[in-house]
Amino acid sequence: MSSREDGRSLISEYYKIAPHIVKAVDKDNHPEQVYEMIKNIIDQCLYLIKNDENLECMNVYKTMVADLASKYNIMLEDYNLYHR
Repeated sequence: MSSREDGRSLISEYYKIAPHIVKAVDKDNHPEQVYEMIKNIIDQCLYLIKNDENLECMNVYKTMVADLASKYNIMLEDYNLYHR
């Protein structure tokens, strides 16, 4: 992803939003389940990247972030993840 302009931007935004997601997940009643789901999605992305499906990985990642943000009431409008 880092070789693409939109990928670099996505990585930059990740560093901004990830701490907020982690803080919210840590307060969840079952954080271990949420982290297991995140791990599974990351594993899926790694598989996609290995198979040169970078755009699909980006879409999977963005969906995961949107779902987590929605679940924990994190306003994505404060970030540039979905303003493309």
